[in-house]
Amino acid sequence: MDTKIPLETSRKDYKKIRALLEDTAARFLDKPAIIFQDKEISFAKLNEQVLKLASALQELGLQKGQKIAIYLPNCPE
Repeated sequence: MDTKIPLETSRKDYKKIRALLEDTAARFLDKPAIIFQDKEISFAKLNEQVLKLASALQELGLQKGQKIAIYLPNCPE
């Protein structure tokens, strides 16, 4: 496996965030994705929470390609 950092990349080399999270959650199901103070959130739980948020945003009428802003403190909620 080549571990060198490529000098050039293209957008096709990158997975979409959704696919990246789903693939990672499948590989590391019960491993911690987030550790904050004494609380751990597994990749499976994080993926579940992300899908719930995406579903709620769609129910509110958000469509693919639209942009939103989220302002939250820097801690898991």
